[in-house]
Amino acid sequence: VKLLIRDFASSNRSDAMFPFLRNFDIYAGHTWASGHARFGDGNNNESSSEAMNAWSGIILFAEATGDTALRDLGIYLYTTEMNAINEYWFDVTGQNHHPNFTRATASMIWGGKTVGDGVWWTGNPEEVHGINWLPIHAGSLYLTQFPDYTRQNYEALVSENGGTNWNEWGDLIWMYRAIQNPADAINQMNSGIASQLVERGNSRANIYHWIHNINALGTTDRNVTADHPLYAVFNKGGARTYVAYNMTNAPITVSAEADGQSAVRA
Repeated sequence: VKLLIRDFASSNRSDAMFPFLRNFDIYAGHTWASGHARFGDGNNNESSSEAMNAWSGIILFAEATGDTALRDLGIYLYTTEMNAINEYWFDVTGQNHHPNFTRATASMIWGGKTVGDGVWWTGNPEEVHGINWLPIHAGSLYLTQFPDYTRQNYEALVSENGGTNWNEWGDLIWMYRAIQNPADAINQMNSGIASQLVERGNSRANIYHWIHNINALGTTDRNVTADHPLYAVFNKGGARTYVAYNMTNAPITVSAEADGQSAVRA
């Protein structure tokens, strides 16, 4: 596993086997899926969420093995890419995309252009939108930080698709829908989970778990920080739920701070 991590995220500039951070662009703040720069528009990256899956894996593995240097590398890569996604792929504040770019999401970022109406193999709106969501897991909670934008992204998908009759990745769409409207997501899931083809990196158990937990707990509260790398704070109607993942056999104490107030959770 350590060799695999070195392959795509070596932190050693003198590594004789692998390049420093492989295809992570420190200047751009995100990865490039194709890094040879031989296209007329430069490098490109399609599924930003796949990179987030990789960084989540580094953090979890490092925390499990007690490697704090590797853990901190994973946190740097995760948080930097997360902010790049919110700025460039999603433009959650509406400040970055060119006025002529009318799509709710960028499906692909290039060095010289932004694409929002296709991926490498299709123009199907379900995959154009979903390519920057999958795979959805606990490391995907960054997607829940801006529920108003999530609504905008989802409504654009429905409009482009001509309704909610999903042919591909309906399971991922239900999970994304749960971020802003869990009741609708539950209805769609209940109607289709028995017959809908589940994306091969997903499972029905994961779909059910994600949607019902988002419904019960709410979305990520960006105003709360904690002193443990594996934590999340959810907010539903002003009620906060504090969650921390303890990989050890001994109790831990996690301190969180919200709005200048400290809270300790064991």
